[in-house]
Amino acid sequence: MTIIRKFGFILSTTSRIALSTSLRPTPPTFFNTVHNEFSAMTAATRLKARTALDELGEDGSFKRTDSAWRNWISREEGAQFPPENDRYHLYVAYACPWAHRTLLTRAIKGLEDVISVTVVMPEWQRTKPEDPSDSHCGWVFADPEGGTRVNSIGLGGPFPSSYPSNHPDPHLGAKSVRELYEKVGDTFGKYTVPILFDKKTKTIVSNEYAEIIQMLNSEFNHLAKYPNLDLAPKDLEDAMAEVDKWVYPDINNGVYRCGFAKSQKAYDKAIDELTEAFDKLEALLSKQRF
Repeated sequence: MTIIRKFGFILSTTSRIALSTSLRPTPPTFFNTVHNEFSAMTAATRLKARTALDELGEDGSFKRTDSAWRNWISREEGAQFPPENDRYHLYVAYACPWAHRTLLTRAIKGLEDVISVTVVMPEWQRTKPEDPSDSHCGWVFADPEGGTRVNSIGLGGPFPSSYPSNHPDPHLGAKSVRELYEKVGDTFGKYTVPILFDKKTKTIVSNEYAEIIQMLNSEFNHLAKYPNLDLAPKDLEDAMAEVDKWVYPDINNGVYRCGFAKSQKAYDKAIDELTEAFDKLEALLSKQRF
């Protein structure tokens, strides 16, 4: 099959994978070391603003890079980011399955009144439209006073500049997710959602979805409506880790490897592994609910 014929299948199945991930135990690391390395670079040596579309190997395959902001909310005494009511904020996109998982965890644990949310606009736009030499496109915030617009490559629409579920950035006044990152000192990274933001110190805590959902699951129980609901029970940790060995690379990330592949060989490998993983998932769920 060609990429076009197989990609039709991917579009029809992406909605089935929204919940197919475990709460992966990942040791917290920190942005500071990475940020210091980036800050040491001169403007001339820094790379241009990047998106997931730039994460490609020489063979045309999609190669996801690690998130840079990896701080941790903790109940331990003296923690830099302690769990507090109405201190933290999520920036998400409904179109992003990684961000979707943080919204699910927030809702399931009953944290809607504890952690606030802003949803970005559904289509990418130029993040520096006033600079003709800057072609970066990415997530933008709603602009209730703006007019209509087309998408980032000039097609579709006209789209409104705001929908009822989308709002301007309430904390830093950024026009785009890229600008939000730049306002907290990150001018190098990949400007992604979800973002867990600290309203008190005006900085990003984490942009790694797997660690955000772990924090929401375990660190806010004294504030959650459903504190006894554990989404990562100890007796299932090994089984969850075993499933995640193939769910994450072949399904969660697999749809990206298909959609962003730039060669037929890379696409064929990704689609074969994705469909094999779906078969494995079907067999597993035919015997148990999760």
